[in-house]
Amino acid sequence: FFFQAEDGIRDAQESRGLGDVYKRQPFRVYKNYLFGNSFGLSFFTVFFFLFAQVLRLLSDWWLAVWSSDTYDKDVMFYIYFYLGFSIVTGIIVYLRGYCFAILVRKSSVRIFKSMLHSLLRSPLWWFDITPLGRILNRCTKDQDLSLIHI
Repeated sequence: FFFQAEDGIRDAQESRGLGDVYKRQPFRVYKNYLFGNSFGLSFFTVFFFLFAQVLRLLSDWWLAVWSSDTYDKDVMFYIYFYLGFSIVTGIIVYLRGYCFAILVRKSSVRIFKSMLHSLLRSPLWWFDITPLGRILNRCTKDQDLSLIHI
């Protein structure tokens, strides 16, 4: 478990467990990230993602209707409906991005607080045998990976 470095300082060998979290609990990490803060914010974020996709599909469907001139109406009729779809889609996409940004920020702060809580309650002997660079690198890498992958 320990090895002696050239300068005489004892150091703990770091073992690396690859994929251990995902093998035991495949979606627990994502569930905690999305629904760990507030269910309402998570619900609205997922709702805006789905609603924006539905509006995009309706917009594409309306272009197909317009190109086949299904209703035999004036061109402005089709343009006004398409403009309406586009404006509502733009508003929903903005709200989706806003809710998602708040959700990601709150989740990141919660994960950081949990990590800092665990780190500050570690036994002192662990800090003696673990280099500070390794601790700092591990903390920043875990936080960065949580933001990139989600």
